[in-house]
Amino acid sequence: MRSIMLGAAAVALLATPGLANAQTNAVVGLDFNSVDFGSGPGTWDVYGLNGAFNHDFSNGWEVQLDGYAGRASPPHFCCINTDYAALHFGMRHDSYSMAGFVGLMSAEPFSGIDVGVEGQMQFTQAMLEGSLSYVDFGDIDLNATNVQVDGSWFVNPDFAVNALVGYTDANEGSSNGHWWSYGLSGEYRFANSPASVSLGYRRFDESGAHVDTWSIGLTLDLGTGTLQDRSKSGPSWNGGRSLYDNVGRTIGLVF
Repeated sequence: MRSIMLGAAAVALLATPGLANAQTNAVVGLDFNSVDFGSGPGTWDVYGLNGAFNHDFSNGWEVQLDGYAGRASPPHFCCINTDYAALHFGMRHDSYSMAGFVGLMSAEPFSGIDVGVEGQMQFTQAMLEGSLSYVDFGDIDLNATNVQVDGSWFVNPDFAVNALVGYTDANEGSSNGHWWSYGLSGEYRFANSPASVSLGYRRFDESGAHVDTWSIGLTLDLGTGTLQDRSKSGPSWNGGRSLYDNVGRTIGLVF
């Protein structure tokens, strides 16, 4: 629900006099994910809605709001809601950007507060980014620290290939766990259209056990002209989403 509200807010902002200009961009989208936890929990289907917008204050400073609302369907059981929302504030230049963010994350009935820092480097046909974040689920004495580095190669301005690696360290009471995440995805935006499609694969490894996720998504850009433009001037800071993907999409589904 949080992301539905985010998408509606983005559309409303674009329609508001004074804000509906090249300094404000937004994206809305939906996706389907097949999450294979192995022989225990089995394979779960996750349906999601996402939304984000950013506004450039014309002096280099920028604010971004993004979020995701997912509905997970385990085998023979329905359903678990899992979501996040994050508010970012930072500075963007032609070749780099940096920001900090605060956010909320939940997997019913539990919720956490998160904070983090993030940055990007822009190149002629590529973008490299990284984030460091922390989330605390006070109601179940669980906290996690996450770091992720990922990069996109633009075959052309509307076709991008992305690869990522992340590391998460989680503590619940006196217990400790950690896992690596690896991902590969691609996104293609149709010519003369705001619509793009994406396909991705992600693996989480923890002490020999692993979780595999296949994802397919549809995104509408409400502002930027190409996928590469979105990475440079759109709502592209991904620290909040990275933390959600590496924590909420794994342990968040099996609390």
